[in-house]
Amino acid sequence: MRPGADPEKVEAQIKNFITPYLKSNIGRGFRPELGIQRLDQIYLNSIFKDGKPDGGRIEYVRLFSMVAVFILLIACINFMNLATARSVKRAKEVGVRKTVGALRLRLVIQFIGEAFLIAFLAAIAGFVLVKLALPWFNMLTGKHVVLPVESLSFWLSISTLLLITGFVAGSYPALFLSSLNPVKVLKGALKFSPNALLFRKGLVVFQFVLSIVLIIGTIIISRQVRYIQTKNLGFDRENLIYIHFPYPEGLAYGYKVFKQELLNAPGIKAVDFSGQAPLHIANMIYDLNWEGKDPNSKEIVIRNFIGYDYLKLMNIQISQGRGFSRD
Repeated sequence: MRPGADPEKVEAQIKNFITPYLKSNIGRGFRPELGIQRLDQIYLNSIFKDGKPDGGRIEYVRLFSMVAVFILLIACINFMNLATARSVKRAKEVGVRKTVGALRLRLVIQFIGEAFLIAFLAAIAGFVLVKLALPWFNMLTGKHVVLPVESLSFWLSISTLLLITGFVAGSYPALFLSSLNPVKVLKGALKFSPNALLFRKGLVVFQFVLSIVLIIGTIIISRQVRYIQTKNLGFDRENLIYIHFPYPEGLAYGYKVFKQELLNAPGIKAVDFSGQAPLHIANMIYDLNWEGKDPNSKEIVIRNFIGYDYLKLMNIQISQGRGFSRD
């Protein structure tokens, strides 16, 4: 679009552009409209509902982000528990500093600052590990994921995450340690209050609950992936190769010769053509009519062009009728 153009106004203007050119029978149950979508958003937002983007691969991004937040939260809780458990060793330090006049605020800032430092060092270690593992990850998944180190928003996001993590992880230990009574600490009579013990137990329980939820989620997802990998899709996909031709018009004239040449090659058992890949859902026909059809039903039929040997090649079982015949 032109620089400065308003996408919403443009979409409103072209929404019903094709309506006058449509046949009258199209409108029964379906109403085609035109819309626009940013090119850099198509990959993650490929599912539409009522003509508007409604999810897609972005759901995986949200899911993994949620898992990452859970793991980070577990780490923060673990840090709180460990820091509180080590409070006995640091209690005398707090008692001496309070005795010589240290303010509670300065102690809080010190302990939260230590949490920030540990989070910063952890971020550096994580960044190095990701940088080293990314080539292997891309090779394993077949993707091309990169670290946007040149993006200012990336570093702002990392910095914000560091600040939140350091504050969440260090706030409770800082408040707990800074609240210790210096007299009791120096006398060696340090005891945890019932409320402090209850809070620590609650953190441990919450930590284990999150861990169990993540483990159960991992098991369910792995079983779903295994189900997809072993599901009978209605055709034999073993030793099957699909070759996509972007411009099949030229191949159509010499298809018989091309097919025979392939069949003469060793290792090739059968060859045939198809208008699209077996699992590619496209070329849909809406609102078909036939004798005796329920007027309230709105079936969607997937249309495909196939050769005479396609059903036999794919080992597709016909539920009714028969396959195509050259006769």
